[in-house]
Amino acid sequence: MKKILLTSVFLSFVMILQAQCVKPEYFIMKSKKSEGYLINGQSKSGYFEPGEVYEMSFIAYADMDYKISVGADVEDKNGQIEFELYEKKNKQVKDGNTIRYEKVDKILFKNKDNEMTQSFEFQSGATRRIYVRVQVPKVDGGDGAAESYVCVGVLLEHQRGVKTGFGN
Repeated sequence: MKKILLTSVFLSFVMILQAQCVKPEYFIMKSKKSEGYLINGQSKSGYFEPGEVYEMSFIAYADMDYKISVGADVEDKNGQIEFELYEKKNKQVKDGNTIRYEKVDKILFKNKDNEMTQSFEFQSGATRRIYVRVQVPKVDGGDGAAESYVCVGVLLEHQRGVKTGFGN
């Protein structure tokens, strides 16, 4: 009985340690203060198994500049994480006399098509929900054991966009 109790306490402790993935600003390089970006509270991190796909969304507000960076808490994963930004748009589909609408993904950016860059900067012209899809690379010979889980983060930074011209 004592052995079972000790084992369950040990396993609980290990599970608590595994569940504690630090905030992304602790392992992803933040922008320099001179760039003017601030850490956005919509940043997220979590433990994922290699090969797993993680999806999140955030609200991008009108006339704001954003910088999104992805990274992992282990050195060998940096520069290898795939991510893409997309929006969900309504698409009209005619089915005989019936018209219905479907949500389709409109890809805004893929780092796979941009030399696997781990960050991307953009300005939002309107307030909208943007989705982020992140994939942790699989390791050859990985068996999915607890040691293979990686803390992956999406660091979102923002600043007031620069207005140009004679607009109000």
